[in-house]
Amino acid sequence: MNARTGTLFALAAALVWPVMVCLFLGGHSPTPAALIPLIVLVLAYSAVHLAVLFCSGEPRLLETMFWLFIYLVAGVVPLAQVKTGLRPNLLTQDTLVHAQVIVLVACVSYDVGHRLDLFRRPGTVSNPRVLSLRRLQLLSSVSLIASTYYIVILGGPANFFVSREDIGNGLAQAGFSTQEGSSLVVYNLLIACGTAPVLLCFAGWLSVVLRDRHSRTVGPCAWLAVLFAFNVVVNNPVSSARFWFVTAIVGTVFSIPRLGRRFFRTFLVSTIVTAILIFPYSDYFRRSDRGEILVKPITYTLSTKDYDQTTMAANGVTYADQNGHTYGYQMLGAATFWVPRSIWPSKPIDTGVLIGRTIPGAGTTNLSSPLWIEAWLDFAMLGVFAMFVAVGALARRLDGNFVRLAMKISARPTLVQVLLPFLAGYSLIVLRGPLLQASANLVVIVGICLVLCPRRERD
Repeated sequence: MNARTGTLFALAAALVWPVMVCLFLGGHSPTPAALIPLIVLVLAYSAVHLAVLFCSGEPRLLETMFWLFIYLVAGVVPLAQVKTGLRPNLLTQDTLVHAQVIVLVACVSYDVGHRLDLFRRPGTVSNPRVLSLRRLQLLSSVSLIASTYYIVILGGPANFFVSREDIGNGLAQAGFSTQEGSSLVVYNLLIACGTAPVLLCFAGWLSVVLRDRHSRTVGPCAWLAVLFAFNVVVNNPVSSARFWFVTAIVGTVFSIPRLGRRFFRTFLVSTIVTAILIFPYSDYFRRSDRGEILVKPITYTLSTKDYDQTTMAANGVTYADQNGHTYGYQMLGAATFWVPRSIWPSKPIDTGVLIGRTIPGAGTTNLSSPLWIEAWLDFAMLGVFAMFVAVGALARRLDGNFVRLAMKISARPTLVQVLLPFLAGYSLIVLRGPLLQASANLVVIVGICLVLCPRRERD
């Protein structure tokens, strides 16, 4: 893919949307003078990175997801909100510029970490962790038991095709409260253990069967069929949170070996289009009393749906101005997510809920707290810089290993080939926040992959 194609991609991503919003779609609402230039700068900054990824065609999935998220929630959506003037739950416009500056610092810090290569430089791994068939069989059995229990306590498979609201109600009736009480840890872990293991085991068997024709026997194919059926129930788009379903799709698709550069480019473009045109409507299955889908102008849909990251970042700045920084207290809560509140009554709550309590009439606790505001609320700009330098360095390390192995076919996938696609999909949940809420599934995903891939092959 030549430089001309990459330039056209960058120009299309960086200019088409601003031109549509600012010229063809009419004027814009009153906003702080510096806001629009900052939004366009972040939009162009992320678009250039996406163009580089598009030209290379290398499946650098963590890097791709990061810049896609920045492009959408800190570029496309804020411009739509400038056009419509709709920013639900915004406390004051005075902090919008500050919030956009925080995003820009996060982007630059990510680039610094990515280029410094702070972790061990990617190279040939002499003794990689390789997926073990014996462990995959054992964990598949355990995952089916866990998912069966999850299905039973919710009243059977049919209840997974109604709405996500009914899933929460079913868990509450079974004694697993969704409130901020002591059972919230058990609630989150139950969902994680009922959904993540069967998904990872399915991807593991899929990778094995597609890599090695000698593995295409009755046993592996039977595991694949049974796990697929369970995933249709517990990880379908009706009962699953949207970002988790995206994780399932990305993780499963990129566990398929040797997809090629053309596929990655197609994935990149289609993801951008889907995120703008389709994702805002995918909350249709959230409630059981849903009506018809009302198609409205793109700018209105993006302004009023669930892309509230810019608004919540601005509210986070307002919260810190009024209450001060938390100096690691919120991140301590995320690190100790497994500690019940019955043991630690003063345990930190989700940052989105913490900020949301200061919003009059918010009416919901399902509010995001993007990773940059999590870092900023704890340690101001120094926290943002340190956090995203580390994130950028880690992304380079893991993506580098994955790219080197992406086009190589071996009988068994390595740890990075099993783990990274799911980490990439789940990184959207981590970036969206709250971090405390995202921790349980993240630990389950990493833990399962480490169990599946021992240091030495023992089959």
